[in-house]
Amino acid sequence: MLVPVQLGLRQAVIDRRPETVAALAAQFTRERRLLLPGLLGPDLLATIWRRLEDATFVTRVATRVHPPAIDQKLVDPVLLGSLHFLLNDAAVVEFVRRVSAQEVTGFVGAVYRLEPGGGHRDSWHSDLDGNRRAGLTVNLSRQPFAGGELQLRARGAADDVLWTVANTGPGDGLLFPIGDDVEHCIRPIEGSHPKTALAGWFCLDPDLKL
Repeated sequence: MLVPVQLGLRQAVIDRRPETVAALAAQFTRERRLLLPGLLGPDLLATIWRRLEDATFVTRVATRVHPPAIDQKLVDPVLLGSLHFLLNDAAVVEFVRRVSAQEVTGFVGAVYRLEPGGGHRDSWHSDLDGNRRAGLTVNLSRQPFAGGELQLRARGAADDVLWTVANTGPGDGLLFPIGDDVEHCIRPIEGSHPKTALAGWFCLDPDLKL
């Protein structure tokens, strides 16, 4: 299995060969998504899991969508800072820029959790704000979860779902487009185990507050 990008505790390992990047860029354009298996290396993922064992999550309500989306947001500046540091590595940003064909300069995001039976939900939304250009979700769940798939559809077209991806591999990432022609939504969580994931955006300016 091709692992084009892998983040470790000390450095990022990236396949920068032009033919590899060109093939991934073509796949992203064609499929409107790019799975990044093993984006988080084993040592890094184990460290994150240990940190999450006693982590604090608080209820988050997103009122910009209707009905409002509800989940739990991680409160851990140290872990979030580390994840932002790794994903803002210049080589990682350059990889995303070339694959997505967007002039992104950095990443910003958060860690969320969906609990079965917790009343958590999402609504269709585009995340379009003039700054966000590519979305990224990374599976941080330690145990297999059911449901919680990410879906992408043509904007406003209820019957035109372009893809549904579970992304259940530990440490796997999923890159997808942000644009005025598409919107996305997370399906309800099922089963008995929660879904924990990093979600965010590669932006024109990650420091811009909109």
